[in-house]
Amino acid sequence: YFLASDLVDSADPEALAPGARSLRGLHVFQVNELLNVGATAENRRRDSPARCLKLHMTDGRRVVVGLEVGFIRDLSVESRPGIKILVR
Repeated sequence: YFLASDLVDSADPEALAPGARSLRGLHVFQVNELLNVGATAENRRRDSPARCLKLHMTDGRRVVVGLEVGFIRDLSVESRPGIKILVR
């Protein structure tokens, strides 16, 4: 079961270059935390109509940060830590 697997076993160690500022191709990440940085500090753990999610993720080897630049209906600040996402 891939979704319950350790990403270290699935990740390509060369796919995400250290210091990279953008990604090419397909990448699977585990989301460790989501924050709504479009909201005030006291409301960052709540969804809002004008949200901008900041995602703290890992590929099993490195920690990366991503920003939601367009609304993704399947993501929410209430999404459980550990969910897997495919980024392209």
